[in-house]
Amino acid sequence: MNGLTMDETKSGRKYFTNEAGEVVQLECTSCGKIHDASSFSYQKNGFNDKRSHCKKCVREYVKAFNEKKEKEKADAKETILHKEVSKQFNAFADKVQIDKETLLALAVKELIEKYS
Repeated sequence: MNGLTMDETKSGRKYFTNEAGEVVQLECTSCGKIHDASSFSYQKNGFNDKRSHCKKCVREYVKAFNEKKEKEKADAKETILHKEVSKQFNAFADKVQIDKETLLALAVKELIEKYS
């Protein structure tokens, strides 16, 4: 492979060195592909001072993580809003002394009439 020598780390991660002994390509432990060393971010305690995951895999992980957190945040907001609406609905039903099912049916009927 163009004068490159393949070797493996103790953990079995493949890497390639040039004639000068410099690590020029590494295997990503996430996607399993071989990438140039420049495709890996710096990590002080990593093999050859590189992270074990390539930049692309790290980007995908961070994106998925952030999307998950945003969804959890939105779900939490929705739950808080639902609790507040339920609290106000129950308080109003108690105030006007009408059972909740009837009040809900009236509200739905009015909304249908208004927006149909």
